[in-house]
Amino acid sequence: PGGRASNGGDRGGRSADVPSKTTVVVRNISFDSTADSLKTAFAAAGAIANVRLPTHADTGKPRGIALIEFSS
Repeated sequence: PGGRASNGGDRGGRSADVPSKTTVVVRNISFDSTADSLKTAFAAAGAIANVRLPTHADTGKPRGIALIEFSS
């Protein structure tokens, strides 16, 4: 009705059986940081699904930030 498409009432567009995840951006980290060292440092905050350490496209050097994905 009214020409609007329905997503089944799920506002996030995800089905109920897809686990949700939360990603935290950590800035100003040491350029020497590793995914393993960050997993260890943030393990007390919850189960970690993934750690990404972005690099500069031109130089390949670390950007000094991390994206830490927690599984819920």
